[in-house]
Amino acid sequence: MNMFDKAFQAVKLYGFNELDVNELFRLADYGVRDSDGFINENLMAICLNLYKTGTVNANIFTYIINNFNGSIEELSGLFKLAKDKVSDVALLAENTLAQMMFANGYFEYVFDIFSTYYSGRSRGLVVKAFLRLAAHNYLIRDEQTPNYIFDSLYMEILKGNIDDEISKMALLVYFSRLERYTEEQKKWIAENVEKFMDAGKILPYYKSFSSFVKLPQDVFLKTYLIYKTENLRQVFVKYSFDTGTRSKTPTKIERLEEILPGFYVKEFVVFHGERLVYEILDDVNGKMLVIESEVLKTKSFNKKDKNRFEMINSMLVKQEMREDSDLLESLDIYINTVHLFEENLTIL
Repeated sequence: MNMFDKAFQAVKLYGFNELDVNELFRLADYGVRDSDGFINENLMAICLNLYKTGTVNANIFTYIINNFNGSIEELSGLFKLAKDKVSDVALLAENTLAQMMFANGYFEYVFDIFSTYYSGRSRGLVVKAFLRLAAHNYLIRDEQTPNYIFDSLYMEILKGNIDDEISKMALLVYFSRLERYTEEQKKWIAENVEKFMDAGKILPYYKSFSSFVKLPQDVFLKTYLIYKTENLRQVFVKYSFDTGTRSKTPTKIERLEEILPGFYVKEFVVFHGERLVYEILDDVNGKMLVIESEVLKTKSFNKKDKNRFEMINSMLVKQEMREDSDLLESLDIYINTVHLFEENLTIL
């Protein structure tokens, strides 16, 4: 009888559990199309009931995705169903992303939601917040992140919308695991690696860019102990070098340098026959990673070695191989070049 106003009043007083599905459908369809006055919790309850039974049209479905407030799991489940049935799911995607970031939650499907949101009608603040969070989780938590997220991060950084160090370092770490780069990417990588190195933030990931970025020799010689944690505090490492003999080596305790929030680094030179033995003090939930020197561990040494660490390591290898004549020759070269040079060096 088209008495929708009285029908809504009855639903508010007595509920709708006894009503036929077809009657509920007509009531909901009227509510979402013709009367803003009925956009309330009662109408949403009716629409959700119809959604669960599969009795919805595009109007009802659009109302649900634009007004529903639920858990992250409910929102993501609704998004999966809605993205192929409703032309505009931007508001639902935005609500899902915002709630995920606010609650610091995580689910695998969130990247697909962001991709849909980013390619359609999106707000810059939401995009910026999500990409910065994804970069942080990738760098600090070692979370698996799709390549297209880094494509979006790269574009936003180029536009100047994202400019924080964690996002840029996360992108450099991602690039270090690729094999090919465009000329534009090479230029960006070179500029940002140089900026980080000028700030004293040298990491072994830069070695992947050695073909087009000039790096200090230390990057290839040292072993890097990297520690990651969400809790910002001073982090100390207790370490010693095991030489495989019975003689005990001294144990030291030193503080790791925090080069980025939650990202700590300590550099070591580990020679042939040595093994770094370490323990992070007050280790709660952090993650540790040791990246060893590629040069000192795998390089074929010869008489042309010029770096002092390489020369010392080469002599240790010759001693173990009992190449006495070559060892004596190397010792003579080392003493007459490196040692005497340092003893007589004066700062101008």
